[in-house]
Amino acid sequence: ADIKGDTFEQLKQTLSTLSYPLITYTDGKAVRQERDFIETNETSKQINILHLDTSRLIDKVKELTFDGGIVGIIVNTVKKAQDLTRLLEKELGEENVELLHSNFISTDRIKNEKNLLSIIGKGVGNNRPFKKIIVGTQVIEQSLDIDFDVMISDIAPMDLLIQRIGRLHRHDLKDRPKSLKIPNLYILDTNDDYEYEKGTDAVYGKYILMRTQYFMPKIINIPMDISYLIQKIYSNEELELDENLKSIYENSKQKYNEKIDYKKKRANDYKLKSPVLKQKRLQSSTLVGWLNNTSKDKTDEKAFAQVRDIEQTIEVIALKKMGTGYGIFEDGLDITNQIGNYNIDKEIAKNTLRLPRLLSLPHNIDKTIELLENYYKIHLLKWEKSTWLKGELGIIFDEENKFEINGVTLKYDT
Repeated sequence: ADIKGDTFEQLKQTLSTLSYPLITYTDGKAVRQERDFIETNETSKQINILHLDTSRLIDKVKELTFDGGIVGIIVNTVKKAQDLTRLLEKELGEENVELLHSNFISTDRIKNEKNLLSIIGKGVGNNRPFKKIIVGTQVIEQSLDIDFDVMISDIAPMDLLIQRIGRLHRHDLKDRPKSLKIPNLYILDTNDDYEYEKGTDAVYGKYILMRTQYFMPKIINIPMDISYLIQKIYSNEELELDENLKSIYENSKQKYNEKIDYKKKRANDYKLKSPVLKQKRLQSSTLVGWLNNTSKDKTDEKAFAQVRDIEQTIEVIALKKMGTGYGIFEDGLDITNQIGNYNIDKEIAKNTLRLPRLLSLPHNIDKTIELLENYYKIHLLKWEKSTWLKGELGIIFDEENKFEINGVTLKYDT
């Protein structure tokens, strides 16, 4: 399409398409689109969508791996991933289960990711373990080039389910177990009452989950169905629901719209001003001051929390008490007196940890940040002389790997 001089509504209508892939770009004042791409067998696959109750998950995993295979299980909360891992290790053996989520210290998470890539990454080919169950959270759907023979997933918004599907039969392997040669995705806990786990509701909100379940097909064709399904979920098309569900749906829709309005307002506080492109009486035609933060609240951590279009989180550098000082978990050495050494500081800075959501809820995130800033002034003031560490929030776990903050006791387990 080559569009010039249309009104906004005409432009919107002309550019509306279900094509995927799709490239939209500007050429001078024209808006152009590339919609026609050659489809190949390597880029297309058909995924069967099946439904499974969590109470049957362990039995289903045993059934699926009777002849071996790599199972990917993606759930929406760290706690569920941890609890499920413990159950699977008990039933299928610790050697057959791996866990990956976002609440590991970064250095541990990287090790875990490298381990996964070494056993089910692209370069491994057909030299994969006979049996392995990978339990993880949303981190699995983000950029990891790994391959599952079969996938089980919590219900999630359609676009994220499609992201997760990207790890199902990702590579061209010939030696998959016979029963797993067809890619199947099992969705957990969909039901006629549209009731979801509390954690899943909290992370994604009921409105988009209800729409995802409502429009969920029995088969998803990748990539042909991607645009169609996502546009369906985020459209204004009404759902035909039983009377007892209509009020639940409308209430969840109102909460969703309020959340979107809140995000817009939050983003507006940090939005870039329009640049001065022509010299005016009181402004020169430069970009000086264009990036200035006009918000009253200018602390970096609070600013970062504001502009992330995700649930607010707090990241700290995680340390461990060593004698009268501290060090990183990996080495077990007191490095307190070496702060200021470029290489030491750089190693410390790698050990970031995302604090649990419990500490960054709207009602307590400011208090948590305030406590961490005060903790920095008391215990980590040496960091002021380090280019790597200055101003970074940090915590020091005790000998039992525990740390208390804002009424919460954290315990770290590698």
